[in-house]
Amino acid sequence: MTCDKLLCRFLLAIIPRLTMQTRTRRLLWPLLMSITLLLAGCIAPVPISTLEVGSVCLPTATSFAYQTSGESQDEPEMIPVLPQQPWVIETDLPTFPDNSIPSTRRNWILGAFPASYESWNIWVLRSWSNDPTKGEYDSMDLVVYNTVTGQWTTVPAHVSEVQAITGELFMTPDGAIWARNYPEGFLTIFEPPHRVGLTQFNSDPSADMPLLSKYNEAANQFEPVESTQIPASQLAGEWNKVLLDNEGTFWVLVQGDGIYRFSPDALAVSRHADLSSGAIRSVFMDSTNQIFFSDDFSAVFRFSSATGLTEKVGGIPLPLDNRYNLSFHGILIDHSNRLWVGNLGWAEPDEYRTWYQLFPAPIFVTRSEGSALYSQENPRLMLESVDGKLWYQFTGGAALLDPKAEKWCWFTTEQSNIVEDQQHNLWMVADNKLFKLYLTP
Repeated sequence: MTCDKLLCRFLLAIIPRLTMQTRTRRLLWPLLMSITLLLAGCIAPVPISTLEVGSVCLPTATSFAYQTSGESQDEPEMIPVLPQQPWVIETDLPTFPDNSIPSTRRNWILGAFPASYESWNIWVLRSWSNDPTKGEYDSMDLVVYNTVTGQWTTVPAHVSEVQAITGELFMTPDGAIWARNYPEGFLTIFEPPHRVGLTQFNSDPSADMPLLSKYNEAANQFEPVESTQIPASQLAGEWNKVLLDNEGTFWVLVQGDGIYRFSPDALAVSRHADLSSGAIRSVFMDSTNQIFFSDDFSAVFRFSSATGLTEKVGGIPLPLDNRYNLSFHGILIDHSNRLWVGNLGWAEPDEYRTWYQLFPAPIFVTRSEGSALYSQENPRLMLESVDGKLWYQFTGGAALLDPKAEKWCWFTTEQSNIVEDQQHNLWMVADNKLFKLYLTP
């Protein structure tokens, strides 16, 4: 028997004797017993579905079973839930063109960049279709919100002079906005990568195309940077990644090829490592410009931009009876230098040899749209915010993990990525609205 249980029994026995008079005992005994037992831990406090950040947490599925075949099928429906307090609606997104079919779940925040000392520009990529018979969205544009003026401006998503659209955005130390170019094909800013079929394009995937473009504010368009052509690579590949280090240098991981470096100052591309035998999945660059990447969901590697060496990190996260049961989406190095792999767990900063596995969270037992069957999902790890919380995106919406409190919180059914600006504001898009959350470091 634990000490808590012994203490509870002692209190249950002693409390009636503390009130000697019968009438007083009748009145005070229930109150004293409840208060004392609560303080002793004998009565668990009623749980509340909020975390320190105040997000209201959605309940997980609690049904034992539900009918999926026969004359009467009971398929649970997901009721849309927008982010609640302390998330606030900053503004509505601009209206879509007339007679268009908007892709409400393909509005993606590409960046939150400083526009001046006090203002920020929030860049959102959105898509829509003018043909209801199409399964893919063939029109895109960029809309930019300024936090001081409260105004939106529109920037073409098409890169001038080449048949490409912009994907990921980057700001170099000199304040310039750069974009990764995509021909018709997969747009990997989305997870899973979004198939883009732009009907006005007749792209030749074998043709050389500059990897990067640069925003010309005066012309309000992205213009290709010719010196960023990478030879013998299919830059529209689903898993190729582009990163920007702290010094303003671009690093490009090309699956089945290698790791390239592009210097905006020298306007030159150079090859620094071989990746011909490995796949590329998730990537992350830490504060020291080291690049961590996973191959086919079974291992993590580290590339040092200073030494040019690539090495396997610490071994494998979990025993690999079947490596495809180990799939994860997203890796990062947190503020404590721990390596996180999706929602599987983390490795301690002892050269990442001590691993901890997370128990599967019930919030990720979901079902795909149009399906009646539930399964355990592997969400995409998006970022760690300044307060140490991890943010995930999955079929059911978005969720956060508080490692200190050891708590998960599913806070919205809206699928959106989340970005953090340098003033510790989090931004996301839901229901064609721009949401904001301020965090205290």
